[in-house]
Amino acid sequence: MKLVVVESPAKAKTIEKYLGPGYRVLASYGHVRDLPPKDGSVDPDDGFAMTWENYGDKARQLKAISDEAKKAESLILATDPDREGEAISWHVQEVLRARRALPAHVERVAFNAITKTAVLEAIAHPRALDEDLIDAYRARRALDYLVGFTLSPVLWRKLPGAKSAGRVQSVALRLVVDREREIELFRAREYWSVTALMEADGTEFPARLVRYDGNKIDRLTIGEEGTALAAKKAVEEGRFSVVSVETKPLTRNPPPPFTTSTLQQEAARKLGFSASQTMRVAQSLYEDGSITYMRTDGVQMAAEAISAARKAVATRYDAGYVPDKPRFYETKAKNAQEAHEAIRPTDFSRDRAGSGDHGRLYELIWKRALASQMASARLERTTAELADGTGRHGLRATGQVVLFPGFLALYEEGRDDAEDEDSRRLPRLREGDTPAKKSVTAEQHFTQPPPRYSEASLVKRMEELGIGRPSTYAATLQTLKDRDYVRLEKNRFFPEESGRLLTAFLERFFERYVSYDFTAHLEDELDEISGGRMQWQQVLEGFWRDFKPKTAEVMEQKPSEITAALDDFLAPWLFPDKGDGSDARLCPACGEGRLGLRGGRYGAFVACSNYPECKFTRRFGQGAEGGSEDSGPQVLGQDPESGQDVTLRSGRFGPYFQIGEGKEAKRASLPKDVPASDADLEIALRFLSLPRDVGDHPETGKPITASIGRYGPYLAHEGKYAKLASTAEVFEVGMNAAVAKLADAAKGGGRRAGSREPLKMLGAHPRTALEIRLMEGRFGPYVTDGTTNATLPKSLAPDQLTLEEAAQLLDERAAKGPAPKKSRGRKPPARKKGSK
Repeated sequence: MKLVVVESPAKAKTIEKYLGPGYRVLASYGHVRDLPPKDGSVDPDDGFAMTWENYGDKARQLKAISDEAKKAESLILATDPDREGEAISWHVQEVLRARRALPAHVERVAFNAITKTAVLEAIAHPRALDEDLIDAYRARRALDYLVGFTLSPVLWRKLPGAKSAGRVQSVALRLVVDREREIELFRAREYWSVTALMEADGTEFPARLVRYDGNKIDRLTIGEEGTALAAKKAVEEGRFSVVSVETKPLTRNPPPPFTTSTLQQEAARKLGFSASQTMRVAQSLYEDGSITYMRTDGVQMAAEAISAARKAVATRYDAGYVPDKPRFYETKAKNAQEAHEAIRPTDFSRDRAGSGDHGRLYELIWKRALASQMASARLERTTAELADGTGRHGLRATGQVVLFPGFLALYEEGRDDAEDEDSRRLPRLREGDTPAKKSVTAEQHFTQPPPRYSEASLVKRMEELGIGRPSTYAATLQTLKDRDYVRLEKNRFFPEESGRLLTAFLERFFERYVSYDFTAHLEDELDEISGGRMQWQQVLEGFWRDFKPKTAEVMEQKPSEITAALDDFLAPWLFPDKGDGSDARLCPACGEGRLGLRGGRYGAFVACSNYPECKFTRRFGQGAEGGSEDSGPQVLGQDPESGQDVTLRSGRFGPYFQIGEGKEAKRASLPKDVPASDADLEIALRFLSLPRDVGDHPETGKPITASIGRYGPYLAHEGKYAKLASTAEVFEVGMNAAVAKLADAAKGGGRRAGSREPLKMLGAHPRTALEIRLMEGRFGPYVTDGTTNATLPKSLAPDQLTLEEAAQLLDERAAKGPAPKKSRGRKPPARKKGSK
């Protein structure tokens, strides 16, 4: 019997069916061991020796694999065909060797698709484990460990409120923060455009004013309304005809099939998927044999796949849609490595696979791969100039005419930004034509700052800079969200105060290690290791030689020195020039003290130097116009019921609304997703009116309420809770949606986890993907994933708990097994004296 080890049970079941008798296929359920999350797991003084520890929740899988391995004549390691897959195979081999269960004959096979042909072909051509890929994995894992376990203690002691930092995640966070700085420094400029809506051959098209009163008009030329209205009137009164038409032939070639990065970008644009959702669905499609491996930098397809795609194109379209020669693509991404085949369907005749998210993502992959082997689109880029009878006013219409759609008949790549004028499609125009004028508009515009990153554009930028690996982007972005360093609003990333402060700290004290060039250079070196051109300990030694002394240097500084340095570094943002010559640091409360950055238990804040005489404070990210409760409440209006003032105030935990004073006062926090600048009387009264009565539950007849708690919006019904996605849902959710959400919450978390409002949603467990929640229990706070509960030790503060710490607690608790049941039997009756 031959033992085959793969990662997932779905994959194991499919492959065992393909291989038939004589093979036993078992799943490792992903990685089986890792570096223990404690100091000393990597020893730089001993050649960066690593201490590995088996995952507690993998004991059952490892025992099953060990038992079968002892009986097997050979071991076939068939994990995924990338660096992580190679590492999992190596870990399995090492665990079996330590247990003296490793068969004498060990083989490594790799296949890019879980189809019978691909699996049997791989089994027929085994190889040895790739030591270079394993070394590259060890170097990357050691680097991430050394950064995390060396830098995080510095943060905890020197930057209150910071949770942790990572080699790649900190650089990704800097991208978000840098973009926010660009937006804040941007100064908008007013300009006006005059556009006529024309019509020819039944097709409407816009024509922009480019010449007015004999002068050329650029985008920013008309800077005020009066000139714009005069120009509009001139266009309305003129009769315009086409004076010239310039056409240029244009050929558009189809984009290559998806890589990991481009799949994440396009799924975000077209399907609204997060990077982690895309990879989760793609993993499922791979395991059921629908697509090839989804972690790849390669854009090439196998020869047989190209032939199948061309045949499918010929079947669906006529011969003109099939190019004369097959298309071959080359990878252009920086640091491209492990260039397996691109992501494509395993069967091009199958245009559907599953339903819901699976069906939508499969269709996207199928269309992109098929389009990559279709004929180019032939277009005509057209520029039409129109002039009035006087020749003093001119319009210009630009766009494209599609002569032959080619691949565009099936697929067109999405865009991150708005469509430009050249991409519009125009009717055919000829010199002398006089298109009908439908309307004329004069529109006010303002120059716009660069847009905040979406998941798609952030992934694209990280790939362009060579930061991290595309296969890790999903986990990196999820970590930033889980740690509240960023938030996602309308599919755009906004840095939170904690993320901004962390970035400032790292830029000020560890500038080299959050620089884009340095991070990309490290990726280059890791690629050199995987190619066998560098030795992994040398790369680690070069990093550690400078990094360790730097962290020791920062650790020796006093917190007050750290705060003073950050105060100076952040001064342009915290205390911007008001433009009137006044001192931006002058305290608005006492008029004498100077404002400066201070550190506290709950993070940074701005305070007056005259403390304690002057107690003025404001939050770190509140801006120069904000103040604490001591700077005076802002009266928004009067409550129509009580007649009392409704005020906006700032407290230790942020802005809040209040009606009345003293013990009788009613308060409501302003949620993070509602800007303080939008806070008015109407909004204040809405939040102060909570909880909102949604209605009576149709089954129990008991009320369902919607409100906002310490950890976000939620529904409540008979002591059970369900989380809401946004603040807006508190005021909009209806009965049907509320009943469904409560039912889903009860199913997902069980009665114990779902019967109370979670203190905090920490995120998905890195290995099991189960949602981890922080709960308040009878004997104190605990974490749960719905199957295992773990009490928080007293050394861990609930408000500082990270996802990694929670996952470790659950893993340790699961490894101990179920708690022994207490006997409920009655004690035997006491014997009477003299009885036997």
